[in-house]
Amino acid sequence: MQKPHADAMMPTGITTAKTYLGAAKMAEASQRRNRLTPWYIGMAIVFASVLFVGWRMWAGNCPAPTFVEVGVLVVIPVVYLALMYLTFVSQD
Repeated sequence: MQKPHADAMMPTGITTAKTYLGAAKMAEASQRRNRLTPWYIGMAIVFASVLFVGWRMWAGNCPAPTFVEVGVLVVIPVVYLALMYLTFVSQD
C-alpha cells in the first residue's frame, strides 16, 4: 500500500510555506512587473483631477488669488508626483 503525500493529508484552505514560496518563485520567473505602473496610474489620476479642479475654478469664476490657483493646480500635484516617484525608485 502506498503512503499518501504529506501535502495531500493537509486540510484544504491551509497554504504551506513551501507552496507559497513555490508560487512566488514561479510568478517572479514568469513575468516581471513594471514598478512604475502605480506612478503612471497616479499621474493619470492627478492630471484628471487638475483638469477638473481647473475647469471648476474657471467655470465658477473662482475668486481665489492667482498664487492659490497655481498652488492647487501646479505645486501640489508636482510635489505629490515627485515624492511618489522617489518612493517607487528607491524600492528594491
